[in-house]
Amino acid sequence: MKNITSQIASFITDTKYKDLTGIAIEQAKYCFLDWLGVTMIGAQEEASKIAQNFIQNQNCKEEATILNSNLKTNTIYAALSNGISGHVLDLDDIYPWGPGHPGATVFPAALAIAERNGSPGIDFIKAVILGFQIQFAIGEAIMPEHYKEGWHNTSTLGRFGAVSSVSSLLNMSNEEVINALGIAATSGGGLKGVFGSMSKSFNAGKACMDGVLAALLASYGFDSTKDSIENKQGFINNFASISNSSNTIKAIHGPLVIEKVRPKKFPSCYSTQSVVECMLSINSQLNKPLHSEDIESITCFVHPRCLEIAAIANPKTPLECRFSTQFCGSVALKKGKLTLEDFNDKNLADPDIINIIDKINFIAKDEYEKNRKAKTIVKFASGQILDSFVDLSEITKDRNKSNTNITDKFDSILEQIKIKKIKKDTLKKTILNLENISNIKEDLIDIISY
Repeated sequence: MKNITSQIASFITDTKYKDLTGIAIEQAKYCFLDWLGVTMIGAQEEASKIAQNFIQNQNCKEEATILNSNLKTNTIYAALSNGISGHVLDLDDIYPWGPGHPGATVFPAALAIAERNGSPGIDFIKAVILGFQIQFAIGEAIMPEHYKEGWHNTSTLGRFGAVSSVSSLLNMSNEEVINALGIAATSGGGLKGVFGSMSKSFNAGKACMDGVLAALLASYGFDSTKDSIENKQGFINNFASISNSSNTIKAIHGPLVIEKVRPKKFPSCYSTQSVVECMLSINSQLNKPLHSEDIESITCFVHPRCLEIAAIANPKTPLECRFSTQFCGSVALKKGKLTLEDFNDKNLADPDIINIIDKINFIAKDEYEKNRKAKTIVKFASGQILDSFVDLSEITKDRNKSNTNITDKFDSILEQIKIKKIKKDTLKKTILNLENISNIKEDLIDIISY
């Protein structure tokens, strides 16, 4: 029987476009549309600008585009930059039944190579579906312990998504893919301890960069061990104290995970979002503007991961606010919305929002973890009590509704960054017909760049 690394390599090299389901193909296009919009607006953030400035001064060969800029660079740096931009706003996709943001690491890597090579749309679609699958499958062996022990799985596992998609696009041999997986495995890293800073988005960008680098090195003949993922001192055994490698085998050949990937509704950590939904529901029941003095207390029952990574009590920067359920929930309760514009210094200094934050009390419930549930109870000074319960997995279940939300989100983002309607509509039409284009560079990137 083949080892795990070999089975993953065979899955990448043997899978044909005709083997993919219609739902997976459709969802790949919608996920790409979602990622593109999020990345284009994310490219305007300070972290993204710093990365762009660094890259611009490296005098690299112009092979791939840094989105929403006039810059081109080599494939490695393009993957890094677009990976940072796609993750910096925490508005990128989510797999609701398990943590992580697969689009943040697969799309930047695959797009850089697809642009350089002028790959057809069907090759790009297949590559990203495979990348999503392998990223998820390896995670199945080590999650949730891997995450609990401090690793940022979008980064650590994202390298496998990136290298798998690039290996597919490069049409690498089985042996080359095995080596590429090994190079990606030994480059693994990314800490949860940097959440709330620019380094969180760097984690995603570096995973993209490392995935491209690993595949390119392997394509030139650079080698690695043949069982790097599962050997005694390999990735699985080093990155979690409790693991089950058989879960990876099942997941490789299981349902295509991209079918269940969904867009994120709010620009904040996914662990904040069930409370945000609760607060919005309560706000909708109010018949007058809310002020902090109207509130006696707020009790939020949340899943434990919320308190672990998304409960910064006194955020000082907009980036920290994205990991503060207190801030996100308070803004949603007071304003009845939570948008990109709400993560600003004005709201950070708003005494009413600060006072609402101070009235929030959290209680963790283990049974809320799997489906990211939350319950919020607001007691008002008047004696009125309002409450709301949310199950995020239920909210995201409807795929057609989710995809409508993606197109609306894409339209809204491109309006915000002042992209002309004709360009926006052309982009959207091209992506939603991606399987029919013959050259990613000429038929898609040139539209983005003009």
